[in-house]
Amino acid sequence: MASAHSELLFVRKVLENNEGSFAALEKITGERHAVGPIEIFIDDRYGSADKDLIQKSFVEAVIILDRHDPARMILGSYVRKVSFGLSADPAQVSFTNPESPGHIRFINYAVDKFLTIKIIEDLYHESIHCLLIKIEKTVGYLSPINAGYVVSPWSGNFIKRHSLLHAIFVYHGCNLMFRDLELNGVLGPNTELSRNRRRVIAAGFAAGLDFSKEVCAETEKQVLNSKVLRNIQIAYKRKLREQENCFL
Repeated sequence: MASAHSELLFVRKVLENNEGSFAALEKITGERHAVGPIEIFIDDRYGSADKDLIQKSFVEAVIILDRHDPARMILGSYVRKVSFGLSADPAQVSFTNPESPGHIRFINYAVDKFLTIKIIEDLYHESIHCLLIKIEKTVGYLSPINAGYVVSPWSGNFIKRHSLLHAIFVYHGCNLMFRDLELNGVLGPNTELSRNRRRVIAAGFAAGLDFSKEVCAETEKQVLNSKVLRNIQIAYKRKLREQENCFL
């Protein structure tokens, strides 16, 4: 079985759509990746018209994500159910419970003209979490450092260092997904929203936090692990300095 630092490298290769990366992950998880159906549940407290719009927006989001190869494979392989619910707490959130991987929950999502683009990002965001959870259930935590908290450069919330590792790959994946969909011209009126999200994501990578030091132990085993994270962060900083549009 591959060691933890190798899995991080494979995850990066999957998100960047490198040839053969999914075959490598199959060896890690011991499962073949087969795209399967996704069940959708919508809380009855949504009105009939809202339920129809949620269903329509979800289908549109999945069709658009199908144009991005990593999203199609990750979503189809690791997600089996999506629920839209309502809560007394007004916060709009999406999450995946590690105890029930493959089930993504969307809570208090506003039914408006931005729903499809919101589902596109959050569905892929949570799908990457599902991928990482699956790997960790096989090999253990991908980050050897889980004690203490850091401030997420994207949400501004205090999160565990282990959660920061997830966030790095989630946001890197979402940025590449948006870039690919923009190049394919499939986002239509949502293209500018996509570009704005990519600016926010890139700024988080260019913030002062040194990702490799925050989540990697200073041991020989973690040398490649640190290199994977450092190279991702360096690429964002370089592109921002050069003011190129690859990450903006």
